[in-house]
Amino acid sequence: MKIYHNYCRRALIIRQLTKKLGVINADLQSQVKALNIDDLETLAEDFLDFNSIEHLQKWLSKF
Repeated sequence: MKIYHNYCRRALIIRQLTKKLGVINADLQSQVKALNIDDLETLAEDFLDFNSIEHLQKWLSKF
C-alpha cells in the first residue's frame, strides 16, 4: 500500500508541474519519479515559485 501511495504522490506532482509549466519531458519526469519522499515533498512546495521548465531543471540539478 505504501508503494502505491508514493506512486500516487509522484504522479500528482507531475500533473501539477505539467499544469503550471506545460509539457514535462520524459527525462524530467524520470528525475521527479526518482526523488525520495522527503525531496518530493520539498518539490511539492518549491514548484509553486517556478515560472519555467528551466526552474524545474535547476532545482532537479541539485540531486
